[in-house]
Amino acid sequence: MFPSRCMVWALVATLSGALFGCDDDADGAAPDALTDGAVDMPVDPGPDAAVDMAGEPAGDAEVADAAPDAAPSPTVEPYAALAEPVEIIIDGEGLAHIYAQNDLDLFFAAGYQQAVDRLFAIDMARRQAVGTRAEVLGAAVRSGDLQARVIGFRRLAEASLGLLIAEAPDEARFFAAFAGGLNRRVAEIAAGEAPAPPEFAALGFEPTPFEPVELLAIGVRITFGFSSTLEFDLLYTLMQRLAPGAAELRVFEPVGDAFVMGIPDEIDGAAPEPRGVQKQGFAEGAPLDPRALDPAAIGAVRRFLRRWRTDLDQGEGSNFWVIAGEHTDDGRPILANDSHATFLDPNVMYPVHLNSADAGGTWDAVGMAFTGVPGVQVGHNRRVAWGATTHFADMLDLWDVDIRDGVAQVGGEAVAVDTRVETFAVRQPDGSLVDESVTVRFVPGLGLVLPPEMLDGIPVGLVVQGELVIGWPGFEEPTLDALSYFDMARADDVDAWVDAVRLQAVGMQNWMAADAEGIRYQTAGRVPDRGPIEGRPTANRVMDADDPSTLWTGGFFDLDALPALRDTAYLYSANNDPWGHTADNDPLDDPFYYGSFYSPGFRAAYLKRLIPEILAEGPMTRARSQEMQLDVFSPWADEFIPWLTEAVAAIDGDPELVDFVGRDDLRAAAERLQVWDRRMTLDSTDATLFRLWGEYVGRRLLADDLGLLFGAIAEEEPVYIAKFATTTLRYDIASLIDMPRHAFLLSTFDEALGTFEARGEPAWREMHRAVLRAPDGSQRMLATPGGDSALNVAQSLCWGEDDVAEHCLSGQGAVYRFVTGFAADGTPESDFACPACLPDSDQRWIDGEFRRLPFRRADVDAAAAEVRTLMP
Repeated sequence: MFPSRCMVWALVATLSGALFGCDDDADGAAPDALTDGAVDMPVDPGPDAAVDMAGEPAGDAEVADAAPDAAPSPTVEPYAALAEPVEIIIDGEGLAHIYAQNDLDLFFAAGYQQAVDRLFAIDMARRQAVGTRAEVLGAAVRSGDLQARVIGFRRLAEASLGLLIAEAPDEARFFAAFAGGLNRRVAEIAAGEAPAPPEFAALGFEPTPFEPVELLAIGVRITFGFSSTLEFDLLYTLMQRLAPGAAELRVFEPVGDAFVMGIPDEIDGAAPEPRGVQKQGFAEGAPLDPRALDPAAIGAVRRFLRRWRTDLDQGEGSNFWVIAGEHTDDGRPILANDSHATFLDPNVMYPVHLNSADAGGTWDAVGMAFTGVPGVQVGHNRRVAWGATTHFADMLDLWDVDIRDGVAQVGGEAVAVDTRVETFAVRQPDGSLVDESVTVRFVPGLGLVLPPEMLDGIPVGLVVQGELVIGWPGFEEPTLDALSYFDMARADDVDAWVDAVRLQAVGMQNWMAADAEGIRYQTAGRVPDRGPIEGRPTANRVMDADDPSTLWTGGFFDLDALPALRDTAYLYSANNDPWGHTADNDPLDDPFYYGSFYSPGFRAAYLKRLIPEILAEGPMTRARSQEMQLDVFSPWADEFIPWLTEAVAAIDGDPELVDFVGRDDLRAAAERLQVWDRRMTLDSTDATLFRLWGEYVGRRLLADDLGLLFGAIAEEEPVYIAKFATTTLRYDIASLIDMPRHAFLLSTFDEALGTFEARGEPAWREMHRAVLRAPDGSQRMLATPGGDSALNVAQSLCWGEDDVAEHCLSGQGAVYRFVTGFAADGTPESDFACPACLPDSDQRWIDGEFRRLPFRRADVDAAAAEVRTLMP
């Protein structure tokens, strides 16, 4: 789910992971100020650095000449005070259960309580969305403000809020009520009635009031981040132009067949009409000789991609399965969802229970909400449980556009470019503020021009000959995605829940849900129609905008043509290709184009194998689903190790392996892996040896063929290097292996063994670290189990400057785990775990300890540790 590669609240776990808060000048180096459990404050505001922001609305850094015809910011009727008292129960784990007499009071109290628990994190989320973090954190986060201002998350939120006010005014007021609750806490702090979180004083500024549109902007930023395929399209473009040695690389093909929808011959409503242009539109550009390319040029690309992904906080993906009642121990469905996103401290998501239904309102839902976002985005209500994984349908394209004197050449026509200037402030080491401006350009009907300030250092001609433009369906039309999430949380059954999902436009996810009677899988969103096979544009790389065949037709796939399943024996998703279009390594040659870049397929293939095995042994239980979420079995290792065993067995009879004759240490180490259970547990030394071997295999196999791009790919998505290595060895692609297969396997294993022994044969707990980044940029590390290909995912970057780093670092993973069943009366019952979400929750998350989520009022009262009343 979510979601690097995570909706207006986008659930995700992306395609990408954040790269641990690297600063703007770093070039691939891992952070060097990380210690177990330690907090390093990278921003030193200095003793005289106070910034007087009292009374100033956050996000009001100057915006100059936004656009001559810019619409005024929409206003929603304020909700500044409660109408009735609200009861807030804090259970023994620290989770808030909020009981209100009406919906607006419920959201007011929810905003207030979230501010009590996480005000600084909410403030940073708001600033990240509207582009004002640099005012308080300085130049280290300047690129994030630049990204927020260029993409215009606040402007997009204003448009969607205006639509919500027009179409669903009651739900629009949920934002006003939530902001009212936040602001009540801000006012208490300003009056000295409550303490401010210490980070405000440490950084020299004070909390300020919130606006409803800023809360929606947080969701828009998340939505865009988990719709973005920019990094993949950009890297694939460069691979095509700079790495001809990798022509045989299986870039798109997954490691396993897990295509839940199959490969249909024809989809009614999805096949577009021919457009009459039979020419593909790849922007070839001038021939590039990689041998003559300045390494600094690729370094600039890597810096850009790192900033892009870190600023969006994207995640790599998620797991989901739902088992129908006919296959469970109690005859009712079981739903399991663990979302993989960037590790933040506190968690990017906030656990909460919202109830107004006991007093006649419309809400009784419990689960996880994004920090700063009203509602419950994943969880259950009285009848329905739901969750998501990131879908990866291709909703974003890149074009090379010739723009001169404010006019762009698009499809053979001249299009006037819209221009606005954004100004934002950057805090200096002495505490002063310096304004910076960026000119933002938009090509109507095409997309957003990425300005030179964002592409700093990437030479003209490397990626585009003109300007790089990104197209996304959310740029020019507002959405009702916010309403979709409110309606999901209030659905009475899975059919009503499906109707809510179908309101989504750009927050596309693999959504799954269950009630006591049935299970559903549903997607919805604006997937652009790229046309028929003949003349279809190469939408997975940078295209020439002046070629009409590359342009969107203006239509999107019919919702009925998008993936959806109901009432099957079971459902599962791990960010895999639903259609099987990538099975032949060519996602462009099918009846319709849906997407190119999905997760490598390790987890999905394992689920496809595991679930039937479990059901063959007996019915599924909630406890068994919890074990599955904690499963650290490595499918990557399971495929690799038999190849090593074959190579070792060939030593005595193969003259090409003479260098390994007599290497008893090598044989013994290989035998260790052969009998190893393939589990990436904390105490396993074999897990460390394998992961080191995997690092050397990928590097020695692909670095020469990918050239300067290898580092960029390994840094962006190390698990893709594992995928490429697996398919290359599986197909025995001699042109990429470059030496006899057995010799290659043994030589790389020898390198890994040497490093392993030099390090003192460390266990995985000594080698692997999850990195949790706080809103102020500080970081801490936790030793965690799991692996790059495991269901308990830990995609890790293990390489330093010139060799294996001190630790394999994971910047994203499961930010929550939920397993939900149903009581005899149809009420959902959940157990969950999450890191950095409640007091002392980290160790339980590491240990795999689930806790029951109180939901019925009697259970909430029994679990109560504190009860208080929020008065009007």
